[in-house]
Amino acid sequence: MRRIFVSALRFCLAAPTLCQAAGVATRLEKMTQDGGRMRAEFSVTNSGVAVSTVVVKCTMFDKDQRPLGTATGRILNLSAGERDIGVATTAHAIGMEEVRCRVEGAY
Repeated sequence: MRRIFVSALRFCLAAPTLCQAAGVATRLEKMTQDGGRMRAEFSVTNSGVAVSTVVVKCTMFDKDQRPLGTATGRILNLSAGERDIGVATTAHAIGMEEVRCRVEGAY
């Protein structure tokens, strides 16, 4: 069984699927794996002030909690009150059992 977690470094205060960093929340919408390629679709909602860039990083782990790779996705020009969808992809995720995504920064 694959487990999917979303967190936001020091800023994670909410449930495992929704966390915030400076008024910006991210939620993992969909995760797919095709061979060794992983694709994570995430949504970002901005309840704070407008930001020019939101960086989301997703790390894949095997059954022994060893990291298999990290993918980065970005949302650009997100106004206050807006929601947008982003994608993070990476290769070499064979044996993936868990994904943890986090807001790396919003500026």
